[in-house]
Amino acid sequence: MSLNFLPERRASQTRTLGIGTGSLALASLPERLDWARENGFRGIEIAATGRPRDLHAPAVRQEDRERLRQAVSAFDAVAIQAPYQEVFDVTLLSPSSSIRRASVAEIWACFRLVEALGGGVVTIRTGWPPEGVDQDRQREFLAECLGTLDRMAGDHNATVGVLTSDYFRFGERLELLEMLPLRHTGITLHTSLSALLFRHGRTMSAPVENGETLIQRFAPRLVHVQLSDFDNESDGLALGQGRLDIAGIAHALQTVHYQGMVCFDFDPDRVTPEQAAASKALWERAASDVVSN
Repeated sequence: MSLNFLPERRASQTRTLGIGTGSLALASLPERLDWARENGFRGIEIAATGRPRDLHAPAVRQEDRERLRQAVSAFDAVAIQAPYQEVFDVTLLSPSSSIRRASVAEIWACFRLVEALGGGVVTIRTGWPPEGVDQDRQREFLAECLGTLDRMAGDHNATVGVLTSDYFRFGERLELLEMLPLRHTGITLHTSLSALLFRHGRTMSAPVENGETLIQRFAPRLVHVQLSDFDNESDGLALGQGRLDIAGIAHALQTVHYQGMVCFDFDPDRVTPEQAAASKALWERAASDVVSN
């Protein structure tokens, strides 16, 4: 069964370079939005995880949504990061129906927020169940929640981007998305959370695809790409003991005609705004070289 259930994108839409508000160690959200716009980013990913420096979607008042909509109107693409298990105990695999409902409600608030901003991708994480929940029940709970979220996303001009982490860590088990009739749900590929797939072509247990092959496999449902910390002393991305090949990632995205946002997702305690701007130039050079060749 094909992964390509997503609606056709507008022909005029092109790949957009963005940055996450959670990546910038600036005091306020308006400052981060201004910095991103002034430094030439055409996409913005708003962290609505509920962390201390992030928004919490249910708490954003109507008047604040209007101001935020005006602020993000300068960008070509908008995405939102939803809360996750470590912050709000958001898990779609809990055996407790009340926890699953509360988790879906947290993500639903992000759909309503992105709709108020003109629509976009909402990146979610599946979370984990407590110990002792067998694989069949995990799949049952997750399928139920993804089906509900997919319908909600369709009602709110949103696309769900399921992050390649937690249940789908390292790109595993994505066949579940093939089995479900999800029209508004795709994949958010995070290069750091999928790092083992890009290191030396193997995990600790088995060989895996390299970065370009992985992107090609995900292409029909790839809706968002998050790039982790750049190592500005090299032409790669710092991933612990491994590095991503920027040119390879740029080439893979070009090959599959990816038209979503490529978004920097930095640790603001490790990467300064100046380093983020330098990383932008590094990525743009690699992307330009791919187009030229």
